[in-house]
Amino acid sequence: MGFAWPRGFRWSGRLVRVSACSTTSLRSSRAWTLAAPRPFAVLSDTWNDCSTNGCSCSVRKFEFMTGSKTMRNGNHLTSGLLIVVVITANAATAGGQEIRGPSPLGQHFGFLPLEIFKLEKRSANLLAEDLDRDGLVDLVLIDNSHSRIDFLRQRKRKPGKAAAEIADGDVNQVKNDWRFEHKKISVDKQLAALVIADFNADDRPDLAYLAIPNRLIVRFQPKMGEWSERVEFRIPDLTPARGNLATGDLDGNGQADIVVLAKNETFIFFQSKQGKLDTPRLLMNTSPQLGLASVGDINGDGRQDLCYATVVAQKRLFCTRLQDKGGQLGPEIQFELPTHRDVRLQNLDADRGQELVVVESATNRVKLMRMRSGEKAGGANRIKQRLIQYGFGRQGAPRTEQLRDVAIGDLDGDGRIDVVVSDPTSARVIVFRQRPTGGLDLGTAFPGLEETRHLRVGNVDGIDGNEVIAVSVKEKTLGLSRMVDGRLEFPEPLPVTGLPVACELLDLDGDKRLEIVYMAKSPKGGHMLAALASGEKGRFVPRPFGKQAQVPVPLKGEPRALLSLDANRDGRADLLVFQDLEQAPVLMATQADGSLKAVAATGGIQLGDVKPGQLFVGQLDVRSVLVAQEKFARNVVLTKTGTWRVIDQYNVTESNAKIVGVAALDLDGAAGKEVVLVDTGVRRLRMMRRGGAGKLFQPWREVELGTLAYRANRIADLDGDRRDDLLLVGNGKFAVLYTGRQGPRLEEFASYEPRRQKAVFATTVSGDLNRDGRIDIAVIDRRAHRISLLDHSASHGLRHALDFRVFEQKSFRGANASGTEPREAVVSDVTGDDRPDLILLVHDRVLVYPQDSGEPAAVKP
Repeated sequence: MGFAWPRGFRWSGRLVRVSACSTTSLRSSRAWTLAAPRPFAVLSDTWNDCSTNGCSCSVRKFEFMTGSKTMRNGNHLTSGLLIVVVITANAATAGGQEIRGPSPLGQHFGFLPLEIFKLEKRSANLLAEDLDRDGLVDLVLIDNSHSRIDFLRQRKRKPGKAAAEIADGDVNQVKNDWRFEHKKISVDKQLAALVIADFNADDRPDLAYLAIPNRLIVRFQPKMGEWSERVEFRIPDLTPARGNLATGDLDGNGQADIVVLAKNETFIFFQSKQGKLDTPRLLMNTSPQLGLASVGDINGDGRQDLCYATVVAQKRLFCTRLQDKGGQLGPEIQFELPTHRDVRLQNLDADRGQELVVVESATNRVKLMRMRSGEKAGGANRIKQRLIQYGFGRQGAPRTEQLRDVAIGDLDGDGRIDVVVSDPTSARVIVFRQRPTGGLDLGTAFPGLEETRHLRVGNVDGIDGNEVIAVSVKEKTLGLSRMVDGRLEFPEPLPVTGLPVACELLDLDGDKRLEIVYMAKSPKGGHMLAALASGEKGRFVPRPFGKQAQVPVPLKGEPRALLSLDANRDGRADLLVFQDLEQAPVLMATQADGSLKAVAATGGIQLGDVKPGQLFVGQLDVRSVLVAQEKFARNVVLTKTGTWRVIDQYNVTESNAKIVGVAALDLDGAAGKEVVLVDTGVRRLRMMRRGGAGKLFQPWREVELGTLAYRANRIADLDGDRRDDLLLVGNGKFAVLYTGRQGPRLEEFASYEPRRQKAVFATTVSGDLNRDGRIDIAVIDRRAHRISLLDHSASHGLRHALDFRVFEQKSFRGANASGTEPREAVVSDVTGDDRPDLILLVHDRVLVYPQDSGEPAAVKP
């Protein structure tokens, strides 16, 4: 008998299902000729329980015959032995509520008969793009088993005579559908990632791919003929993976650029307006484990931003570098996410900007998030301040990172404070210059001394402009550098006595000029302090301490750092000498005659074996010394007896607190300064300000510290707003808390929890899969090999619409295999009808689920 699809029925899967509660008369049918591109005949007819969780309906399962080949149960998709279709009948329930079974939204989704195209089991990196510019979307994949790129060119119409596609005579082999013409682009290396865009401004899409082990190769599409024109770049320390390659316009010139995430640096190949790929711009990474790179407008300003994910200290972070109005990428902004299997940047609404689709590991929930900026929030919803991250690139072992130093000062004479960082393992110095628009740039590395351990910035020669003083223990050098024409010169060695190991800048005689004080190993043994001052013709000469040319320092360990402070508030600069072996620092106090004298510890309150990062020397009410000590921080001053008197104490009562750093600066713009405690126990910056009776410092606000492994802090105006900012030094990076700024945040606006308890959601794709003008989400369930379609709307959030199984068997990679099948998916119009289709990559097949228009199929006479 002839059969036309009844109203409410859609092609949506692999079994023929008829609801037992349906009012249709189809239950009595025995053999149907379906209104589909191929005729089917029923071989068997059995009833089974419905596989939908909680549904009381029955399922009618048929075995079909098509052509002269019998379709029987077996490895359905690989052998093509069973062609399966699901028909769902949805009955309305009282009150219009969603029934516990098929969703009422399912009637708004449907697919035409499945189209299959066979490739290889190693096919990967499924992309949908109009590669040949004929107005039809094609499919492009990597095939490493044949060293090629597969180009599935969409045909405009069915060819008159199909080419023979079964060469081995296997009667069980399913023929490819006519939709795509299989073209092949040969490659000579194994590929890890592939992107498509116009990389030479000729209006033809090109191919860029990562080739194992460390190559970026760009293949330019010719007007006709072979893809022979190419450029190749070597990427040092590259981990070849799909998530380490992305493309987009990252400088706002309208041309596609290429991004490669390597271990220590991010390589950005900017394309000029003339279509030339420039020498890569290197961004120093904050972590060696970046991945899942994508380019999109995440903050809705119309400019494309760089996004990626990373794992630091077992914390999963989503990171972004926002593009500014000048086409420059900014520093890294980090957002901590729950443990997740997948995070995607997708456009889910009509608003400008893209959203995040996150699949949580622990709950299997699909969550939608969007970025909110500080300018858009106010009142009770005011967005919290956030640390801005700056990476150093190559990271050493924790012990090596302890040797790194950070100094601040105006290096280029523009009146703005810059940051200079030593890189002991790479014999270089990294300068982060403050931009005229506010904030620091992303850093430029200059050659330096090997294993530079100590840096200071100040005017030590009396000539306009500051110099950089550096100490290299390995090269036994105290060097001086100047910034000339935008370049930091290589350090010029200074005349020293002994072997320098640390340095500090301070005014020894009160003439408002800085001298260089350095710690050195004495030729006679032990350690001593010596000083240099600028003399005639800019030459540096020894500067005595009163009548002492050098001052011996009584140390029990090796010196590690020098810190200038006014310990007893007598107006003279003293020196604190830090040493290893968990020994307390030695205080060298400046006497009235300019000499230095070690202060003996005579009991009472002492500093203990503190590290430099635990002390803060700066202005509170007066010039103060603050010290962090586990559960509190103290404001201390040295007494005449050599003990430390506590002026004030800032307590934290939380049991997990661990205070390792302290600073004082103006955070609220009102009179007086606030105190910031660095708490690595709960990973927070605790802010305290005066209030209440007695004007005591009380808890005020908190800012997330994130994964930063705190070592030290600095205070300076780093964005030109005439307010000090807080710089926190960590391993491999530093972070800045810009005062007066409200940082962005990720806001969750929708969530979906799977109906099936054993579902394991793996990844998502999005698109308008029912032509209603709203973006829907398709989720892959890797355990049951199913697809869940979720409807999204602003009023209802995420709702279940349709769920269907892709294939019945376990993964063909073995019952114990951990691979995900379907392993990839895209949503794009690959049938030329202006309706986005669902395309899956499963085993060795590309499956196309053409979107159904919803119109009844014509009945054949």
